[in-house]
Amino acid sequence: MSVEKEKFYFRLQLVAFVIISTLAVFAGIGFDAELEKYLPESQPLASIFNKRPSGLSGLFEIAESVGVSCAAWLSPYRELKKKTGMLVIIAPSDSLKDFEAEQILAWVGKGNRLLYLDRFDFKMFRRLLERIDIEITDGKELTNFPISVNEKNESQPEFSHVSQLHITADNRIKGGTPLVEDRGGALLTELTHGKGKIYLGTIPTFCSNRLLSDKNYWSNFQFIVNIFRAQKGDVIFDEHCHGFSESDNVFGFLARRTPGLVFWQVILILALFIWSQSRRFGRLRKADTPRKISSLEYINGLSNTYRRAKANIAVLEIIFQNFKIRLCKNNGINPGESDEQIIEQLNSSTKSSIDKNNDEIARLFASVANYMQSKHLTDKQLKEVVVECDKINQTNTLAVASPHKKEMKRR
Repeated sequence: MSVEKEKFYFRLQLVAFVIISTLAVFAGIGFDAELEKYLPESQPLASIFNKRPSGLSGLFEIAESVGVSCAAWLSPYRELKKKTGMLVIIAPSDSLKDFEAEQILAWVGKGNRLLYLDRFDFKMFRRLLERIDIEITDGKELTNFPISVNEKNESQPEFSHVSQLHITADNRIKGGTPLVEDRGGALLTELTHGKGKIYLGTIPTFCSNRLLSDKNYWSNFQFIVNIFRAQKGDVIFDEHCHGFSESDNVFGFLARRTPGLVFWQVILILALFIWSQSRRFGRLRKADTPRKISSLEYINGLSNTYRRAKANIAVLEIIFQNFKIRLCKNNGINPGESDEQIIEQLNSSTKSSIDKNNDEIARLFASVANYMQSKHLTDKQLKEVVVECDKINQTNTLAVASPHKKEMKRR
């Protein structure tokens, strides 16, 4: 497979990996959402981001579906001066601080509205109420208790298409003009603050998601939607009080919910891709590794070259020179001497085992000299010379080794 095809398939695999990872994120989110429907909540959270029973995502969607302009508030309350409308605070996770209560009331006093629903069990959750002379008293505990609308309230726009409300509450409100009440006191009251209006109630679960499946509770949602419609501007659901905050940083924005998960998966894939460029999965490179030639292949190639060149004389000269050097070395003779001197020294040698081959060596030297002078040598003659050289070398080597073996046995 070519290098270009390898690169193409590698890029194709990378794209497929990104697509599969993205689909896996959405599949995981969908699975978690379905699983959460069957698991109990560890902690109630009255947030529009919470789609579980204690959340307010249903109220948010209903309000938007009827044309109410809704938004989530994630910024500090000092930024409210840029907005106009109604702030909705329901069951905050943390109590309002003194300066936050003052900022909210200052914003309401300029002509805006506030809907504040909470249990108000502890004094630290009543900081805003203390500034508008509202008190919280204990009362009879109500659980999904039906309360019919009074005739005097039927003419008010908040009760349009509302005949009965279902209330769950423990405490009562003392102060303001009651909108919803029982014999123990007011459960939801309204009062004027400056140019604006405030709705206070001890019914934080009034429009929870768990009530959507029962038609008897739909009037609760109708009642709240009527309150939203009666004001001008946006309906701002406070999520700052539930621990959510807005960040202008791009990483903070991408880290929230589904885009964040996809973003970090893509970043991880790109990091692995960059790291792999210098590893075994990196860019393909052609490595030139020349094949090593064996000795036998070299010899066969060289002999074939000499044969094609018809250089038998050159081959004879190389082989015979090697034979002569080896013969002289074994017999202690200088290989630089002439052929006659070498034969004479061999004849004068006292080694009887070598003397038997002296005649053969002399004939070999003479034959080689004749071939060198004639400059003509057939393949058959070359083969005969090579065989004779190998035979003499073998005999000469054995003859030299024999005295050494006898000497070793004596010792």
